[in-house]
Amino acid sequence: MIAPEKVSILADLRDALAAGEALGSLDQCQSVARGFVACNLVLETANLLAALVHSSDQTRAGPVTYRHLRAALTGADPRVVCDLAPLLADEEQTALRGFDPWACVNRWLSVAALAQRVEQSVAPCPRRTAQAIFSELLTCELDASVCKTRARAALDAFQRWWDESLPIVTAIFRKISEELDASVQGVDVPLADLPPRQLRQVLVRGLADSLGAEPITALTSAKNEQLRACVAHQNKGLTYPGGVASGWFSEVYQHLESAEQLRHPWVLNAAEQTRLGAVLAWVQEHGLQEVHDAPLPTLRRLAALPPPVSVGAEATATHPALAEVIHDWNDLAAVVRKRRLPRDWADYPQVSDLFAHPLMWDFRFGEWRQDALAAGLPEGIRS
Repeated sequence: MIAPEKVSILADLRDALAAGEALGSLDQCQSVARGFVACNLVLETANLLAALVHSSDQTRAGPVTYRHLRAALTGADPRVVCDLAPLLADEEQTALRGFDPWACVNRWLSVAALAQRVEQSVAPCPRRTAQAIFSELLTCELDASVCKTRARAALDAFQRWWDESLPIVTAIFRKISEELDASVQGVDVPLADLPPRQLRQVLVRGLADSLGAEPITALTSAKNEQLRACVAHQNKGLTYPGGVASGWFSEVYQHLESAEQLRHPWVLNAAEQTRLGAVLAWVQEHGLQEVHDAPLPTLRRLAALPPPVSVGAEATATHPALAEVIHDWNDLAAVVRKRRLPRDWADYPQVSDLFAHPLMWDFRFGEWRQDALAAGLPEGIRS
């Protein structure tokens, strides 16, 4: 089912990826694929169809407007689709692809569907152009091919997604062309006469009901496996420090956060202090504090104090303030999780690629999900 995922879940998954992890389960891949990637495909395609139905004079590419595309869809001027493809390709060589390459992939799927509907061959070929964009998305300064060259499994999954999605989108284009001036089930007026918001809702629901979520989930899973292999390659031979479970950092952070909220002192006992000292020594041994520019002075002070160490809200002559400890603790957790990954790993295309959207997108305030629901996407079973 294609339905927008809860913002808190998407944000947590994005933050985990930015910290050097891969998605941990099929359920998480489905959250990203069905709950975000497929939703954006539906919304972007519906926007195109809505502008086309209303014969908007907004430019699609170069001098080609949605009014021209409607003429093509209704058979009045099918050759205009041939003009669209090269103009779109020229635009993508400039600003569009650099900002949101996955939106370009979605656009080419619509161009391919429109070309099939009007039975026109277009150049450049939408499939090859979209796959070329997909293949380029991992380009970065990392040396390993497993990080910057698409794996065969991901390329195959992309082809399957395209092959299964294209006939569905083409059928929707055909249905729209047939019903531009006719009533559709559940709507008492022709599509072209619907108000913009209602028209978009009709189109979004139709796309969400028709497009399958399984191919996009399989594609997300294939990309996730390559991301996991990339992270493993970058951190080869460098495992977590001995005797420290990965959940320890989150557990201690929760205690720190609780102490701050309750305005209670946080106590570091002798056993935890020994563990902290071992982790700091491990970080220094492998040069990770230089890699991530994280000197961690507050935690080094704590590790050198006689146990137990009690830290309050205010700093003293010998003890740091709790806020300073929390700041350094977050830095330490990030260093250990990312290890040899670049300091700015969150900005690398390998991370944003999994969401098929630039990572600058902020889910936290919920506007994306609110807009998606208002556009007609269903709430979903976990909402």
